[in-house]
Parts: sequence; C-alpha cells; structure tokens
Amino acid sequence: MNTIHTQPTFRDKQVQIILAQVDPHTHFEHVAMALRGLDYEEDILLLWMESGGYDKRPDHDEANKLSRFNAFRPIAEALDGEHVRGFSTLINIWKQEGHTEIQLLDAASRLLDADVEFIAGPNGKGKNNKRIKLFTPYIKQSPKQLQLPTRLNTATPEEQYVMYLELMFNDSDLIWITNNPCVKGMSVSRTELLGSLELRPMLININPCNGESGKRNVTSFDHVLVEFDTGTLQEQYSWLVHLQLPITCLTFSGNKSLHAAVRVDADSAQQYTSRVRIIEECLLGVGAEFDTSCKDPCRYTRCAGATREGITQKLLDTMIGSDSFTYWHKIVYPSFVDWDKCKIKRKSK
Repeated sequence: MNTIHTQPTFRDKQVQIILAQVDPHTHFEHVAMALRGLDYEEDILLLWMESGGYDKRPDHDEANKLSRFNAFRPIAEALDGEHVRGFSTLINIWKQEGHTEIQLLDAASRLLDADVEFIAGPNGKGKNNKRIKLFTPYIKQSPKQLQLPTRLNTATPEEQYVMYLELMFNDSDLIWITNNPCVKGMSVSRTELLGSLELRPMLININPCNGESGKRNVTSFDHVLVEFDTGTLQEQYSWLVHLQLPITCLTFSGNKSLHAAVRVDADSAQQYTSRVRIIEECLLGVGAEFDTSCKDPCRYTRCAGATREGITQKLLDTMIGSDSFTYWHKIVYPSFVDWDKCKIKRKSK
C-alpha cells in the first residue's frame, strides 16, 4: 500500500518549472496526459491553462477538458511505468522549447519547498495526490488585547468610500460589485464609482476584474481577504496588529467581523495561491481562527462607506502592519515559526 508523502519531490519541482515555460496552446494534449500519468489532479491543469490564457479561447469547454483529463487515468494505470514516460514527455517538450536538462536541474535545485504548488501521488500511481502543505511548526500566540482604532472616526461615509477605492484600486480598474451576493452583480470602473458617491455598493470584489465575475477573470492579484470566524471585534483587531500583516484597508463589516484587505502583490494566480497559503497556514498555526473560505482572489468584501441594514460599513484604518508581503514573509513571519522543532524535524529525515 502506498503512503502519502507530504513534501515535494525533486521531480515535482521540475514539473512546476517546466509548466511555467510551456505554452498550453501548443502542448495541451501531451502535457495533460503526462500530468495524469504522473498522478497530478486537475487543479494543476487548470492553473496551467489559466496562466497561459488557454481557458480564454472561444472554443474552450472546461468541463470537456477535465473529463478528458480524468479519462487519461485508466490509460496511465494500465501501462506499467507510465508515470516515468509521463515525465519523459515533459522533458522532451522542455527540450523542444530550447531548454536543456542542466538548466532544469539547476532551476529545480534552487526552488524552495514552500514555492511548490502541487505534489504527485507516491510513485505516480494511485489516487494519493495531495496538495502540498508546509506543515511548518508555529509558536502558539496570545496577542495583547487592543481597542479598535479611532483615527478615521471623524471621516464621513463618503470620505471613507473615496479613500477605500483610491487605496484598493487603480483608476482604470474594473470592479465587480453587488448589493446582494445571491444576485448577479456588474462591473464598474473605479472612475464611475468615484463619480457616484451615492451608489456605494455593499459588496465589492477584493481584486479588479476584466468585466466579468469569477476567479478566472481577475486581472490583478493584489489582495486577499482575511476575516475571522470567532472573537470580538477587538480580539480580531488584536490578531491583525500582532501578526503585522500588510493591510491596505481595515473595514468593519457592519455585523460581527472585520474585513482586512491584506496585500499579496502576486504576479500570477499561482503566486497568489502560494502566498495566500503561507498566510493561511501561519494564521491557523499560531491559533488565529481564520476563515479559510475567504481565499479566492474574487472574494466579496464589505465596501467601506456603504450602509448595511442601517449600519455603516466603516473604514477603521488604512496602511497598517508591514509595508509589503515580501517584508512580512522575510522579516516578520520567521518570528512565528518554531525553529527548534524545524531543526528536529530536519534531523529526523
């Protein structure tokens, strides 16, 4: 019986590097077969298609592509050693693109485990594929209780609304908005929203879009929504300040939670996923009960300055915590890791 490994192999690293350089428009069929033979699940195929713009083809039918992808599994399992041939296929495509195996090995040797998005099942067989988790040991935290900030108490809802839009989006950005999550919304430019101060939608996507809703239509992976499942508003605020997350805007939802727009400044959907995973695991690891359903780059958040059942969704503070995700990850984040346990874990390997 195969056991599930929880760390990426050197082959996983090579696969990720190859996919970053290979165009899905040219190599879709062969790469899909190879990935299935290597026992990767469909998420990595979808990310690869999205990063190469393949999912925006006029004739694209995602359900059909996934059905065909999943149909490759019996073929892979019927042929002994298919997982090896699957990797050979990727190597051959890599070479066709003008790269060498030496370049691949060198790049893979420098890729950190934490930056590997997916791992394959053991030996490339069986349904044991698991998305990689860092499994980093963290030190449990107990933040000092703080009162909510009062810096923007004198700002009117209109002023909060303008400040929120100007900090969260660029002038040319399209923003998906709605007043009811159960009703289809619409996209509006930031310029139009700023010109209609009376509009002030209750819900707004955390990142800009291309005019359509959904994570595949996100155009800039700037922020992730951090929201807590439990705790008073003061307790939630204390966690955010204690963790020094790079927060652009902190908004009172008008009910029981704070909405923190945390900067990730990712260059791609893959990097967004990687960075959000680090934030998520750190929060859960130190004991903060982070709402894990908020990870989508198109997640709705409460728009500051709008009114919810007579209560203003108030902008509490802006630009707090670390200056950037990079600073937080390199300088602040290590202080929450239990390095002694990390060392013990490394020695035991």
